[in-house]
Amino acid sequence: MKAVIFDMDGVLIDSEALHLYDFRVFLNKHNQSFTSDELSGFVGLDKNIFIERLQKMWKPVNQLPSIEEITEGCKYPSDSFQDILFPHVRFILSHLKKNNIKIAIASSSPYDIIYKMLSVNNITSYFDVIVSRNDVQAKKPSPDIYYEALKRLELSPHDCIVIEDSSVGIQAAVNAGLNVIALKENRFSVDQSKANWIVNDLIEAWIKISEVFNLTCSD
Repeated sequence: MKAVIFDMDGVLIDSEALHLYDFRVFLNKHNQSFTSDELSGFVGLDKNIFIERLQKMWKPVNQLPSIEEITEGCKYPSDSFQDILFPHVRFILSHLKKNNIKIAIASSSPYDIIYKMLSVNNITSYFDVIVSRNDVQAKKPSPDIYYEALKRLELSPHDCIVIEDSSVGIQAAVNAGLNVIALKENRFSVDQSKANWIVNDLIEAWIKISEVFNLTCSD
């Protein structure tokens, strides 16, 4: 048995760009000036790590908004799930199912967000295992979320491929001993150099999975 483990944000849905846009608006409102590279450093971060990093970078520190204000100003774009589903998501999920490949999600988002996204897009039935930030204490780049996914899949790292986009997500998968396909991001600076392969879209990801798992690409 083989499996593919998907990150959610930036892989199944194009939420990262919207989130960064809202974050930029929030920063401008508070007269904060971050470089593009600094903004990109927030991509893929768990909420608590996101807030901790922002607190360290805020100037002057005595004008730092409350955690409630930060959370509201940088809230997750959960009202747009149908609009931000990536092209070819159903293509890759259906092809994996046809080839009896197990499918999992390992996401830093909470369960309610994950299940809402799956339900709104009517793709819940494709997934055999769902692991969220609620299941582990240490967040990405810790490998714990991928260890938990492997445990539930009852498979070894050798039998699985991860699809990620952020540097912390890629590092988490690498730390768990997994091979990683990175979904290329051209809009902001993300270090994807530790991935085994970098692809332009989910069709290319399926082609690579077919090669690695020795499947017939046309299936």
